[in-house]
Amino acid sequence: MSLAEKGRQLGIELSTSAKTWIYGELDKEEKVKPGDFEKLKHEMLTYDRFRGKTVEAVKEEVCNSIRRDLDRVSSDKARQMLNITHEVICEGKSYDEVGVKREKGEGADRSRIDWSVLNVLLSYGVTNITTLEQLLPSDSKIFTKYGEYYEAYTLMKAWENVKPILEFQAQVKGKKGEIVKKITKAMIPRYIMDNFEIKTFYTTTGHNQAVVGIFVWDKQKGAFVPFDKGLRVLIRETVDMLGINTDMTDDGKGDVFIYVSKHDVDDAYDKIMDLTLTPTPPDPLRIAFRNGTIEWTDTGLSGMT
Repeated sequence: MSLAEKGRQLGIELSTSAKTWIYGELDKEEKVKPGDFEKLKHEMLTYDRFRGKTVEAVKEEVCNSIRRDLDRVSSDKARQMLNITHEVICEGKSYDEVGVKREKGEGADRSRIDWSVLNVLLSYGVTNITTLEQLLPSDSKIFTKYGEYYEAYTLMKAWENVKPILEFQAQVKGKKGEIVKKITKAMIPRYIMDNFEIKTFYTTTGHNQAVVGIFVWDKQKGAFVPFDKGLRVLIRETVDMLGINTDMTDDGKGDVFIYVSKHDVDDAYDKIMDLTLTPTPPDPLRIAFRNGTIEWTDTGLSGMT
């Protein structure tokens, strides 16, 4: 077992930048394997809602749906993703004109813009990769020297997010409001726990247990970070993402959108907390070196290689 694997079991992991520094490339778990992209293409085609339509017809339908959904969503994240996609796809703006800048350096953050646009387009059922490529502007990162690998890796990650949303939309199609709400409430915790590594740590003293808090795994930092307030925001964002392009009729009253109350958010929060209860691990002092670590625990000094 490698040092990285041992550390992962203890709740620590190399950050993305540290992996690149040590290994000189992406971690092996993050590589796209030969044949993965072709399999993804075939799987995505089965969810294509625009089969047989021209790119212009797809664009028109998607843009109409984006404008409709911009009046519905409440979370800042969903609204930002929809706005970015509308500017790029519907208004024909370049990535530089969208105004999403890189955190370091100059110019547009093309990776971040691509991520928003691809997630939104996939959520609307634009799952034919040829159509996606024709909708994206020439300054998308998929048309750079990194294109082939970048496109495969980004689409695989986006598909992990969007596939459950498309399945949810198929489940609720034609259903009435109360049934949709029931399906939505069941879906939220499952979707979040499938896409985020969340732990609710607790301590035990004698016969008493006390919750320390809710934490989420931060891949960049390589550690669990507090997430008590963030989880409520994530629940609301998930509802908005599930609601994109989801039309339901309720007793002939026309188009309605998914609505969850504060009580519904609390229920989802409590369910996730209950399902992720985890004893707080020991808190050793650990110093990492290039070829191993030295660790001080309650039982004394130990080393790992």
